[in-house]
Amino acid sequence: MHRTVKSKFYPEIETLRGLASLAVVLGHCYLWSFPQYLQLGETYELRWLDVLMSGIFDPQPAVLVFFVLSGFVLGCQLEASAPVTSRAYLAYIVRRLLRLIPTMWFSLVISLGLWVALGVVDESARQIVPLALTWFWRGLLFLDFSLNPVIWSLYVEVIVSALLPLMFWCSRCADWTMNAAVFLALFALCLLISKPMFLSFAVFFFVGLLISYVPRTFDKVMGGVFGLVAGVSALAVFTWGPEIAVLSTEKRDLTLWRPWAWIEVPACALLVYFVVRERFAPISAILTTPVLRFIGKISFSVYLLHFPIMIFVDAVLAHNGLAFRPELPVLNWIGLFGIKTAIVCALSVIASVASYRFVEVPSAKLGRSLASCIVKRHLALPSTF
Repeated sequence: MHRTVKSKFYPEIETLRGLASLAVVLGHCYLWSFPQYLQLGETYELRWLDVLMSGIFDPQPAVLVFFVLSGFVLGCQLEASAPVTSRAYLAYIVRRLLRLIPTMWFSLVISLGLWVALGVVDESARQIVPLALTWFWRGLLFLDFSLNPVIWSLYVEVIVSALLPLMFWCSRCADWTMNAAVFLALFALCLLISKPMFLSFAVFFFVGLLISYVPRTFDKVMGGVFGLVAGVSALAVFTWGPEIAVLSTEKRDLTLWRPWAWIEVPACALLVYFVVRERFAPISAILTTPVLRFIGKISFSVYLLHFPIMIFVDAVLAHNGLAFRPELPVLNWIGLFGIKTAIVCALSVIASVASYRFVEVPSAKLGRSLASCIVKRHLALPSTF
């Protein structure tokens, strides 16, 4: 197929990753602040508000955007790298692992340290410390996600990244008929299976690859009013996809993705497409502002570090009498949610700046150096891949 997108660094993509990370942070703070969601429908007969809030503060769709972004960005990297050889593949794997694993391990060290710190002042937390040590060692090899649950998505990233060159070769060398067949097969896996986990989400990486090959005729169709309607619709489906997919506003099991993840495939793909193609100039201008660019740069660390920090803040607040209790008025819950979210965001940003400077950047540079040595030449690739 003919590539219609340049293999270059897109600052808007980095910013979109940052916004997705913030959405995950806010979503987790919301879920941990309002168990089983706010439940305004049952308490105040305002079910519509419950659905509205549960969609806006749902962290799960944002994770799926990460997968689409990874598919697009890695496709650009593969397009700009050395020809397809065993050495080039090894260089790609080394570089990808050093991009992901060191920061993930650092997040586990921080998680374990926070549990130890809690154990100093809290008896119940002290009893968990030996178990946390087991979680730590198993987490290093993706055998257990208990210490930092968000690393499950890194497991998916690592496995699918290893398979992505094959997907890239398919999207590049095959025609649209063959790519459509691969898409439908991966979409069926997303719709029908839950294990192994990485197969359920592979379709998101693949549609990220396909964004680079969208024909110009599609760009014309997505211009003007039709594109605006499609963008708004994609945003709505992205936000309330779980409720739309299952045709219900009842509380759902947050560990189950299969019943609704499939509807997010076109929604996430369209959102990333609109950003890459810069279909809306005002949105592109916002996405390139310095503050959002900064959030984008540290977004990977924010995503990995916020959860253990949130658990730590929640425990400290509870220890000081600021726990969320069912008998509290809803306004008190909202106030505590605001306080907790502000503290978690501030601490996550501070920790992520340190992680970005002392872990992410050095490990990424090491990965690029080793990759260059493996393929026997220097690869002039953007540092954020």
